[in-house]
Amino acid sequence: MDEQVQGSVQETVEKWLPIHAACIGGHSPLVSLLLEYPYPEEALNSYTDPTGQWQYRFAFDVNARDVSGQTPLYVACTLGNFTIVDVLLKHSVVATKIASAENDREARSPSPKKQEVLSPNRSGISLGIHAIVSKLTGQSNTKSESTDIEPKIHPVNVEAGRPGDSCLGAAVRGGHARVAQRLLAAGADVDAPCKPPDKLSQIDHDNRRRRSSSALPGRSSTSPSPCRTAYNEREGTWTPLAVAARAKNAQLLQLLLSHGATDTHCLALRECARNGMETMLATLLATKAYPDPDYKINKNGVAETVFSGRDGDSTLTYNALSPSTPVMVSWRELHCQIAKIRMKWIREAALRINPKLGKAAVALHAVTRIDISNNELRLLPPELFALVSLRYLNAAQNKLERLPLPSDPLEEEEDLAQRTKRRPKRSFKFRPEVYSAPVLEELYLQDNRLEELPAGIFFLPSLVTLDVSNNKLRALPSAIWSAPKLRDLNVALNHLKELPLREQVQADGTVQSPTCSSAEPSPQIGTSSPIGQMSQFIFMNSVSCLCVVVRGACVRGGRCSGVWCGRQAVCGRRQHAYAWRACVRA
Repeated sequence: MDEQVQGSVQETVEKWLPIHAACIGGHSPLVSLLLEYPYPEEALNSYTDPTGQWQYRFAFDVNARDVSGQTPLYVACTLGNFTIVDVLLKHSVVATKIASAENDREARSPSPKKQEVLSPNRSGISLGIHAIVSKLTGQSNTKSESTDIEPKIHPVNVEAGRPGDSCLGAAVRGGHARVAQRLLAAGADVDAPCKPPDKLSQIDHDNRRRRSSSALPGRSSTSPSPCRTAYNEREGTWTPLAVAARAKNAQLLQLLLSHGATDTHCLALRECARNGMETMLATLLATKAYPDPDYKINKNGVAETVFSGRDGDSTLTYNALSPSTPVMVSWRELHCQIAKIRMKWIREAALRINPKLGKAAVALHAVTRIDISNNELRLLPPELFALVSLRYLNAAQNKLERLPLPSDPLEEEEDLAQRTKRRPKRSFKFRPEVYSAPVLEELYLQDNRLEELPAGIFFLPSLVTLDVSNNKLRALPSAIWSAPKLRDLNVALNHLKELPLREQVQADGTVQSPTCSSAEPSPQIGTSSPIGQMSQFIFMNSVSCLCVVVRGACVRGGRCSGVWCGRQAVCGRRQHAYAWRACVRA
């Protein structure tokens, strides 16, 4: 007997215990025997559980690591042996709670509840009645027996894997769905760090070696699009979710997401985009949508849209058709090469915050804020600028070459064309205007590759701030002077040489551009003109000065230089060819 007990705790050169060998060999009966064998008292050692609150005695450490840092549970998870994993996680031992200073003080202090029970009141009568009922039902000794049962714990640590790798990560990497589900049921951390993939792509390996060997003459930090075309697969912390996405395992992805897995470093997103898993890509993007604490839903616009017969049934109430929680979509710096945002991705993100909505189209009415900056987008969907409750849109630092036009097809039309393999006729009952968002206030499009701006963007009824700096704009539409509420306009760092004059439409329908002499102010911009509402206008280009318009006055260098009349004139400084300056000195 002593030799058998000694053999059960003896280590090999690789620091293997017999339980390691049993797990490697896949012998589940032997693992059960090693765990359930009644070892003599002199062979037991004291161990502490991972929480540090319980102490137990056993013949060997069930969480012992071999020379490579592997525990028995990690070995079983790597091999995908569900039976052994289940035996290890079900194993329980008798434990005693470790006494602490706080527990000692609580034990010494008198308990007020105990004094209340001892006092002769109604509770004593109820206890007597309970005792009589217990005797009649045969349950009189149940409480006393339960107090005599010693507490038990599960000593196997579900998080004790290999250094740098978790048991859950090993199971996911091997594609063992049942083992992963058993670990999650036992309380495994769904976002535990795991080992990155062994095989890296050749492109990533070449890029990493090229960056480390020499400094490339790349673009500067002021490049119009600072997005990277390739990402290092070693960047960030790999999680089981990213490993499952790398393996294209949709079953494991759904399992991990159902247990609250997150993709903080966007590794899983990048793998789904690379592997063409659009459904899982939309599901992962939906996890990056949150309730908006600042903005509210445009209820007037939602009610008008819902009950106009476009999105809803007139027999249903407003609460049944409209969303209740505003949604902010935070898709900033996704680290994946996505050229276009799909509206159905935004719709699924809104449905995640408003799950009670039965119709997916109504979910878009809940979106109040969208941040898709610092990506590699080349085109925005036309429906994005027609959202009813959208107040903030940030699409800066992308690769946008143009903005949507009225002739661009909607997403529904594109999907129909792909299904029918032909260009469909536009037979939609309602086709919204491209730039018709009623409450859009802030629009950021800086650091892109835009060459022109559509005039419709300046007819947004609530637009207050527009930033299109650091693009490739060569001209601005004359509609900038007709923007209803535009106050802050930034067009710096473009290729602009002049600003447009405000066009006047005559009675016969012809467009006339007024002229301005150097002696009198221009008649097209007066104190009642909408441009008087603009509080800040930044116009700084390679051939122009910085000119900031504050309440209709031209300010240069912090001093007012006169009343701004809207005339292009030659700058007094020789180093500047042209400037937008005041022609009337104060």
